[in-house]
Amino acid sequence: MVMLLMVVACGDATPLQDFRDSNAALYAFLTGTGSRPPSSAPRGEEEEVLVCPEIEARQDAVYYDIYAAKELRDPKNVRYQAVINKFARQCDFQSDYFAIKLGFAGRVLVGPAGGPGEVTLPVRAELAGKGDQVVWSKTYKIQVTVPPESGSQFFAQVTDDLVYQPRFGEKLEDFRVYIGFEKEDEATDPLASAR
Repeated sequence: MVMLLMVVACGDATPLQDFRDSNAALYAFLTGTGSRPPSSAPRGEEEEVLVCPEIEARQDAVYYDIYAAKELRDPKNVRYQAVINKFARQCDFQSDYFAIKLGFAGRVLVGPAGGPGEVTLPVRAELAGKGDQVVWSKTYKIQVTVPPESGSQFFAQVTDDLVYQPRFGEKLEDFRVYIGFEKEDEATDPLASAR
């Protein structure tokens, strides 16, 4: 199934653009080489303009600390600290559902007990409706390789699997997208090969 996205230009709709091919535009924005993707789409001359739900980071989940194995959770034992500092979204509106393409980016910093290695970051995306009730949620496992002689490593991810069919009474303006690290995942070992 091909999903289409309309883009606004000087008040007129440009020709339809393939929603799947816009990964490059989101990634370019996240890496600082492109402009912010459009956040609204016209529904027709007489219809309202639909605005893509806002996206924001959960303030208590923008940082993720990874400690040295079997050590106390002390600042001197931090191997890596990850941070999400950029995010974007792009919407595809259909008659009975909407799809949101998400992009997020950040950096893994090497801590006092850190060094080169591979780290797995659990990043959770949530779509919340009225009353901040979560109606869709997914955790992405982002693999980041920190090279030798490096104090940090950039990471970026673009996903296109958030699809939601609003229920009766739900309004587009009630929705919001949240991005953040999944802190509850501390029971698993995020260090794939950093030991």
